[in-house]
Amino acid sequence: MAIFMAITAAKGQIVPGACRTEAYFHLLDGKKIALVANHTSLIGVTHLLDTFLLSGLDVKKVFTPEH
Repeated sequence: MAIFMAITAAKGQIVPGACRTEAYFHLLDGKKIALVANHTSLIGVTHLLDTFLLSGLDVKKVFTPEH
């Protein structure tokens, strides 16, 4: 799926799929979301969960690894 693919940016850097919100936010709009994430799930310096919530997405559950 496109969400998990990494792309090469114009500067030759690898961009994680999570950072490409324009590619998948429209697919999540209006849906109930369960997120599997850990402390490294970041978009820039903002956690993926915070990004989802600030964007108005309906996050219902968050699952995190224990170890």
